[in-house]
Amino acid sequence: MRGVNPFGTRIADVERAAERTILGLPFYGMVWPVSGPGIGAPSLGRGDTWVPRRNLRVFEDKDFAPEYNTVESVEFYAVPGEDDGTWNAVYFDSPRSLGPKLALANDRGLAGAGLWGTGDTPGLP
Repeated sequence: MRGVNPFGTRIADVERAAERTILGLPFYGMVWPVSGPGIGAPSLGRGDTWVPRRNLRVFEDKDFAPEYNTVESVEFYAVPGEDDGTWNAVYFDSPRSLGPKLALANDRGLAGAGLWGTGDTPGLP
């Protein structure tokens, strides 16, 4: 049948849905224990939330220069872990990484984008 996709949804309904869709973007990062300092190094365990406000010292370091991961459009840096030879890989968004994501929302005709954070409210975890 014309105008219906294989899942039975009318194409016009899907196109209108974009106008009512908001792209949700977290305004925090993630940190994982990994086996080496490079982007995509194998994970050695569970990741954890990385809150920019709790890591201001990183941004204040004049030598801080995160690497931009073009595949995932995200900033990346790695720091040595404990004395066991592991590393901690940190992935987070920045103006440079948010630009392509917001452009995607605009190009697709979405209603907009929304950012949410965690750990930014004083007195709360």
